[in-house]
Amino acid sequence: MIKGVIESISAKTGMSLEETRKMMESGIPLKRFQTPEDIAAMVVFLASDEGKNINGEAINIDGGVVRC
Repeated sequence: MIKGVIESISAKTGMSLEETRKMMESGIPLKRFQTPEDIAAMVVFLASDEGKNINGEAINIDGGVVRC
C-alpha cells in the first residue's frame, strides 16, 4: 500500500497548522486527508478472503492524488 496524506501532528513550518492543512487538502481531489481508518480498511480487505487474489500491487490510498 502507498498511503496518501494522513492527518497527524507533523513538524511545524512557518505556516499555522490550519493554513498548512488547508493548503495540503486543496491538492487532494477528495478535499480531505485520509484517516488511519481509511488505511486500516484496506489492510482488513487485503487480509480477508475477498482480497486473497491481490498480490504484488501498489495500492494508492491518497484521495485521488495519483490518478491512473
